[in-house]
Amino acid sequence: MTEPRPMFSDQDATALLSDVYFTLHPELADYLASFSVELDPVLIFDSAKDFLQGYVNYDQAADVSTTFYYYRGVTERLLLWAWIINKTPVSKVGIDDFKKFLRFCASPPENWVGRSAMRRFKRNSEGYYIINRRWRPFSNAVDNPVAKAKALRGIRSVCTQFFHYLEKRQLAIMNPARHIEESFIDSLTERSVSLIGRLERIHLDCLLKAAEKMCEHDGAHERSLFILAMIIFMLVPVRLISGSKSWRPTLGDFQENTVVIYSVVDAGRVFRLQAPDVFSRYFERYLRTRAIAISDRASPDLAVFTTLGGRPGITSRQVRNVIKDISQVAVSMMTQDGFTEQDIALVAAARLDTIRAAAIIVSLQDFGLDNTRSRLGYESLNALQKRCASASQNPFR
Repeated sequence: MTEPRPMFSDQDATALLSDVYFTLHPELADYLASFSVELDPVLIFDSAKDFLQGYVNYDQAADVSTTFYYYRGVTERLLLWAWIINKTPVSKVGIDDFKKFLRFCASPPENWVGRSAMRRFKRNSEGYYIINRRWRPFSNAVDNPVAKAKALRGIRSVCTQFFHYLEKRQLAIMNPARHIEESFIDSLTERSVSLIGRLERIHLDCLLKAAEKMCEHDGAHERSLFILAMIIFMLVPVRLISGSKSWRPTLGDFQENTVVIYSVVDAGRVFRLQAPDVFSRYFERYLRTRAIAISDRASPDLAVFTTLGGRPGITSRQVRNVIKDISQVAVSMMTQDGFTEQDIALVAAARLDTIRAAAIIVSLQDFGLDNTRSRLGYESLNALQKRCASASQNPFR
């Protein structure tokens, strides 16, 4: 299968005549020619490039023109998806096809998602733009259901305008994006975990076993196991792992007597989150692997997490990549152990938010409402109910 590659560079280059653009991007003509499903891929590319010129803003620097950047990303994904995944000419994308595209954007495959933002092209010594083969169309999948719904609506809006542009040039037979209803987008998100499915206790256990297995092969994964344990047992969201501009978690934020208490700053307030007993062994294990003595824990400068290179702190993106790696190993182990395809698919599609939502349900079952709520920081009872009700088969009491 053809790999997704960047086609559009910055706004200044997009405004160039096509022959000049192809000269500056010498690999692009052959790449477009590889899409035999499109009768004239260069014509569609040129039309898309002309469409994007309408969103160039020369009051902003070429590399930070936010409107152009957004429209470029969505338009490019549509073309690549139609040609590589759907194997359909863009002009013949129908309503059902476009629904498939939205599903694809809601949960893109791993090989379309980059682990970090990458430059699209690298400029060589002769001044030509060479395709960066590490670039991917998606920089990261969106986990938050509300944010995902907003993103899908934005994609629909951009594509509605793009197909309208193609219609005016008689290059599309219809505008499928215009016919996508709000209810369909809601069905992809459900403001909960409906897109992924409902992870249950057994799936969380599989993820923990996978993380422990990873530790057996490489001690660096002890960090991954501890992150997963914080999500499953302490119910912390990613912001309480990565921190914020004003607060970064240190080992001094952890206190241990009979139980582990994690002091966090959330929404401008300080909360003391009490972990269940089972979390203590993961906490002690993590301290041992980092060779941290009890007397060192109170040091305000000792970061809870460091990068693999030893730099203090960890980003939200890195946390999500950790979860992604664990789920991949869990899928492999579950396949070997004979789990059903449905269970394997649920874990394969697991994201940080869906794991946390499942952990909240398990906590409600094991520890009750008050104990669970005490680990949710500023989140109110209503927020907890909204988050969990649709994911639980049991009445929320």
